[in-house]
Amino acid sequence: MLYMIGGAARSGKTILAERMLAEHGLPYFSIDTLIARVASAEPELGLRVRDPALKRMEIIWPTLRKIASDALLSGDEFLLEGDVLLPKHVMEFGHGYHTAIKACFIGYADANPARKLRAIRQYAVGRTDWTHELDDARLLNLIGELRTFSEYLRHECCHYKIPYFDGSACFTSALHDAEAYLQAGAWLDHGHAQQALQSSLRLP
Repeated sequence: MLYMIGGAARSGKTILAERMLAEHGLPYFSIDTLIARVASAEPELGLRVRDPALKRMEIIWPTLRKIASDALLSGDEFLLEGDVLLPKHVMEFGHGYHTAIKACFIGYADANPARKLRAIRQYAVGRTDWTHELDDARLLNLIGELRTFSEYLRHECCHYKIPYFDGSACFTSALHDAEAYLQAGAWLDHGHAQQALQSSLRLP
């Protein structure tokens, strides 16, 4: 089984992946780490860590496709996590390995920007946390972009019938619901996936 967690930056993807590792023994691969290594080792590719997710995706997706394909063929349980994963990627693999993939997305399309800023500042971990490099004005601008990206993901998930969990109203509830979905077993059929999606969309 290949698990995939996508979503906007600061939506809780890494927390969810680490929880799946700690509580369920599911190994995960951080795409952010791969991007940082590739950006440093192969600067000619033009891959920059701070570029928007959609721009980084165009460069890194061929590598991720190979990693995901190898994981599926190996038959091992594996989790990919990162903001460059998109609903269309899930469906690309789903056509060939439908019963062996389970994915969800997390975002905050309706988040209050000032409240989200305070939460990011409160939970930023250590001096190496990249948000420390941004003053409040720049971080607020980024939050606006990430809300727009979250809305894009929500729309795409609705189109492809993939569960999307929105943490605008409650960050912890969104993570809890996403974890419950991922550990529930095989890929949900379209009816259940749509039900989970609609439930997440009811959040204000």
